[in-house]
Amino acid sequence: MLDYYFYDPGTADAGDQLALANFASRMPATSDSSGNQIPASPVQRLFIGTWPNMDTTKYQASVMGAADGTIGPISVHIAGNTKYFNTATPRSQGWHHARIVVGTADPGTHVANVQFFVDDMSNTTFSHDLPPGNVGFNSIHMLACMIFSPATTETAGYFDALTFQAVNDPYIVQQPASLTNDFGTTATFTVVAMATGYQWKKDGVNISGATSATLSLH
Repeated sequence: MLDYYFYDPGTADAGDQLALANFASRMPATSDSSGNQIPASPVQRLFIGTWPNMDTTKYQASVMGAADGTIGPISVHIAGNTKYFNTATPRSQGWHHARIVVGTADPGTHVANVQFFVDDMSNTTFSHDLPPGNVGFNSIHMLACMIFSPATTETAGYFDALTFQAVNDPYIVQQPASLTNDFGTTATFTVVAMATGYQWKKDGVNISGATSATLSLH
């Protein structure tokens, strides 16, 4: 899971991209590298942000290697193409909360699903299966906030509060919200978690049969 905040400048030609990626070569030798790093084309890449050749009123998600979607270049500096998709979230100027969650691979098909979130962390704005042969991710890649007029110009992107969580580590993505209900109605609690099963408790004691992500109390 990659969780972060990004700033949308509100211009139609901005290409704001922070991505989960896998580069097979030309990775920086240290965690802090000076200068402009231009790696080879990634083997795998996921991002959510904006892409100027798509619907400029919405945010876009990218799943490299997808069979569908709109094909486009990764960058004016990085070779290769990726697939872009319009999300359900409309663009607006200002800071936004983004999250990319990669699920565990299905034991039969070995295909994993990826979910994209913008601002609303309870509902996905877009989801897609990773292509067969998923190799995982080894880097967080900042492509920059690009201005495509002229197409060779790139400026720094604005990102904040980056958090990375390995998919195999148990982690609560979204805590259940507090509820106040009228007497006789049903209260439903939902939790979003990664790499873990579920067991709801009351006063520290397991609730029998309450082993899913949702708990309904009557």
